[in-house]
Amino acid sequence: MSYINHNGELIFAKTPIFTAFNRGFCYGDALFETIRIYKGKPVFIRDHFLRLQKGMHLLKMELSETFSEDFLLEKVQELALKNEIKEGGRVRIEVYRNEGGFYISSTNKASYVITGEKIQNAQYQLNDKGLLIDIFKDAVKVVDILSPLKTSNKLPFVLAGFFKSEKNLDEAFVLNNYGRVCESINANFFLNRNGQFFTPSIEEGCIEGVMRKNIIGILRENGKTVNETSISQEEIINSDEIFLTNSIGGIIWIGGYKEKRFFNHISRWLIDLLNKKVGENFKS
Repeated sequence: MSYINHNGELIFAKTPIFTAFNRGFCYGDALFETIRIYKGKPVFIRDHFLRLQKGMHLLKMELSETFSEDFLLEKVQELALKNEIKEGGRVRIEVYRNEGGFYISSTNKASYVITGEKIQNAQYQLNDKGLLIDIFKDAVKVVDILSPLKTSNKLPFVLAGFFKSEKNLDEAFVLNNYGRVCESINANFFLNRNGQFFTPSIEEGCIEGVMRKNIIGILRENGKTVNETSISQEEIINSDEIFLTNSIGGIIWIGGYKEKRFFNHISRWLIDLLNKKVGENFKS
């Protein structure tokens, strides 16, 4: 039997906790973080907490004053232990505004729910087969003050998921409202060209990804040039290598875009550095 944490209380995972008036359900008035578990402990917890805190401040959500980085760490580890996540796992933290009002909320008070499950490996593992990817063009991600946040408003990505399935792809790129590539369905991305790295800037509307931030740091620590910039559709096919980044998968290499095929030399080198960094952070 698996458990969740709802406002500090551990309860059975299938226990009803919402009504039909839940604002996350009615208006997408919610934020979330997805965190990788490594040997029972959350990876990059500070980065996740700071992004969640930033989003709550922007959306004027208020949690208890006890909701701190240390509190979040304690609750995530408590749930991981309860669900017997001793090696690899994933945890999702959802913060939603409490019921009241319609579009105009009558409260800024918020609640949270934490869910968690096991995954196969403690360390990040590079995918054996490169993903096939194309660009979804029927709906775009609008660049605004909300675009860096992980909110529950994900309809363009839901439609991109249908596109991916219909075209027998493994992933899909999503465009911003300027027609430039900003991210994939569930990840940031990097291009490697002539020894330099390129990734969409936050101003291009991509998620301000925790893994994105840490990969940029690892690359620069190893003397690599990383350009945070705009990326056109044409630049994708002219790349030497492409990889995605997110908190659960770490680094996922792209094997093909249209007729172009890619290898994973950089991705293999980089995932070793990522695992080294994570391992060093958890040394006793």
